[in-house]
Amino acid sequence: MLDLQAFVAVALALGATFLIANPDILRRPAAPLPPGPKGTLFFGNLFQIPPKRQYLQFAKWKEDYGDVMKVKLLRKTFIILNSRQAVQALFVKRSNIYSDRPALVIFEKYSGWNWSLPGLHYGDEMMLHRRLLNSGLSTTACKGYFNDMLTAALKLALKAGNNSETWAEATHLMVAGNILKMTYGYDVQEKNDPWMDRAEKILHLIQDLGPIGTHPADVFPWLANLPARFFGQKFANNMHQLRQIVTAVWTDPYNDVKQTLDSGKERPCFTADMISQYCAEDGKVEHEHAIRATAATNYTVGVETVESSLNTFAIAMMLNPDVQKRAQAEIDDYFHGQRLPTLEDRGKLPYVEAVMWEVLRWQPATPMAVARMMAVDDVYNGFLIPKGKQDFRAAVMANSWQCLHDPTDFPNPHAFIPDRFIPTSPFNPNIDKSISPPDPRDFAFGYGRRACVGRPFAEATLWMGIAMLLATVNFEVPKDEFGKDIFPNMEYESGVAVQFPKPFKTNIKFRSKVDQDLIQETLDSMGS
Repeated sequence: MLDLQAFVAVALALGATFLIANPDILRRPAAPLPPGPKGTLFFGNLFQIPPKRQYLQFAKWKEDYGDVMKVKLLRKTFIILNSRQAVQALFVKRSNIYSDRPALVIFEKYSGWNWSLPGLHYGDEMMLHRRLLNSGLSTTACKGYFNDMLTAALKLALKAGNNSETWAEATHLMVAGNILKMTYGYDVQEKNDPWMDRAEKILHLIQDLGPIGTHPADVFPWLANLPARFFGQKFANNMHQLRQIVTAVWTDPYNDVKQTLDSGKERPCFTADMISQYCAEDGKVEHEHAIRATAATNYTVGVETVESSLNTFAIAMMLNPDVQKRAQAEIDDYFHGQRLPTLEDRGKLPYVEAVMWEVLRWQPATPMAVARMMAVDDVYNGFLIPKGKQDFRAAVMANSWQCLHDPTDFPNPHAFIPDRFIPTSPFNPNIDKSISPPDPRDFAFGYGRRACVGRPFAEATLWMGIAMLLATVNFEVPKDEFGKDIFPNMEYESGVAVQFPKPFKTNIKFRSKVDQDLIQETLDSMGS
């Protein structure tokens, strides 16, 4: 039997061994975690968060838990930033430690989709992708695509004005067509385009998986060691299809452009520019992997945000005919019916610009920014923002919707009021009109070192579409067979990372026969 001294010695040795193996126990946190709703022991707050439009619940919780709060989903901790001040302090000013991404195991392991910029971990590869895209999609570089954007906007207005039922199809064709033309120099077909079909199939397959990051293999990464069929035959089939399509998207369009250049022909586009810039004398392309990846990223994830915003614009014009008339009056006063707007006119139409800003604020296409991972523990306003460890690292998310609906920055936030961005307007709702509200584009296009690199191209595409539609058509609330107005229900559905308004009816008419003819004349003069 051990005597007391021996017992104490053994106990101390065991205790020391345990503390060495678990050093976090000795480290008292410098600050407490942010507050948050109480959940269950195992599931956390899983059953308190709705499956769709989670940002509304987070905004509601702000009243109880403040600007920075935490929620737990199973063993994962999410820190939610519910204010402009918190987002800018962490994602912008401290972006050097807030720029990593969570591992999305189902994409990396099962589909082979491990090359897209939004999902890359912070590091040299991510920075290379951003440099390439910055080079090809800068404000200056985008000017080379202005004529293509103008052509696409003219075709959108003509198609929608001739048949309101084609609105959804026409907006998708315009946005996807712009991106494919810019990225690969490819002209889309109006019906059954194979390149557009691939991108749409990818989105449908991903949407079937549910909210990003919630699949069991993403929550418990060790499950990724199991074959895909462990999660059901449908999942296995979807992953097989996704791998095939992702491989084709990665391979075929790039090869098509490369073959054109190798034959001595020109093909003005982002991919051709990158190949020419990095092609050595022996024909080998430096950074070829990154060029393929950045081009394919444009192709697969660049459509939804602008398309969603154009649909929000249509709804806003139906519900706010006075705004539509004032924007049209600005256009008429400037052009006098002599020609239609182009992107060179953008700085001369401040109310049209304000309409676009308000579209981005009122119903942001990406209401929740994609989750970030921490490089180290951090403290903000007395709360610990934890890095976490191993497979259970904490994630930080910005509630952009709440930032853009904060009544302190945006009085009467649920109303569509472009005048809030025009200090001299008598309709400006801001109490102190000398203080400009935050620029909504800084929230709509992401933050810091993860901000959308394609912002200049996306903005130009959206502005051109809005300006052309305002110049040539009217959006009206349609009526049913009894003459009753059919208002859009203002319900939005969550996509992969983007929200879309549910399908709605609209009545689109040319403002006049003169405007209709001017569209066609402009297209004819451009050879389109």
